[in-house]
Amino acid sequence: DTRLLTQFRQACEKEGVTYQEHLVTGVIATEMVRMTHEVDLVLIGRGGLHTSLSKVVLGSTVESVVRSSPKPTMVATQPYRDIRKPLLATDGSLSAMAALSTAIDFAVQLKLPLSVVHCASPPNRHDAFLDAIERKVASQGIACDVDICQGNAHEDLVRYACERDHDLLLMGAFGHRQIVEWLLGSTTQYLLRTSPIPLVLCHADRLYGQV
Repeated sequence: DTRLLTQFRQACEKEGVTYQEHLVTGVIATEMVRMTHEVDLVLIGRGGLHTSLSKVVLGSTVESVVRSSPKPTMVATQPYRDIRKPLLATDGSLSAMAALSTAIDFAVQLKLPLSVVHCASPPNRHDAFLDAIERKVASQGIACDVDICQGNAHEDLVRYACERDHDLLLMGAFGHRQIVEWLLGSTTQYLLRTSPIPLVLCHADRLYGQV
């Protein structure tokens, strides 16, 4: 769509952002994943051609990219909001540790504090684990607060983020209950379909070092 390209160019030029345009043919998700070796973050809109059904049937392009991209993938929602209050959700899995590295990158680049919530059901304190995360974040000069979200990770995580006015949610694409590589974790899938705020999803490929 030439109108979208024009809007993209105008937005970049207005903000002084350097950009490149690529014209590729083929399956959209396949080509996007193929190009990830050239970037360190993938951005994609959630609705795609299935916007009217986004809460029922996840757009196949978004799902495929999130599942296959070795780089962090940001899934955007509407309307746009400036990022001021990012939230990292962690369950201690390898992909969640990868999301921690990405969250630190975001906070450093944007000069923002970082909130961290540990999803636990049943509620276990995990004090040593959370203390280690807080120390790791603080070592980068980032203000950090940690908390525990009890209950059903699906609905409660969305409610937790919205009640505290977070505008970006970062998390691992798979949790401890991963069964096979091609199956999205249930919490991830639920959030992709319902989250009113943008998501940044990471795989363990992004892992630079564990807490």
